[in-house]
Amino acid sequence: MKLEIDLVPSTAWYSNLRKKVSQKEWDRIRKQSYADANHNVQSAVLKED
Repeated sequence: MKLEIDLVPSTAWYSNLRKKVSQKEWDRIRKQSYADANHNVQSAVLKED
């Protein structure tokens, strides 16, 4: 599995997406994320050399 990195723009730091969209849209995003991960927890860890 290849890890893909997407940087978060500084303008989005300290911002909560859930508060920026409607409950219906948040549920759609959330359920799609669960499905994309096969309902498993996903995380990424950076290990420095």
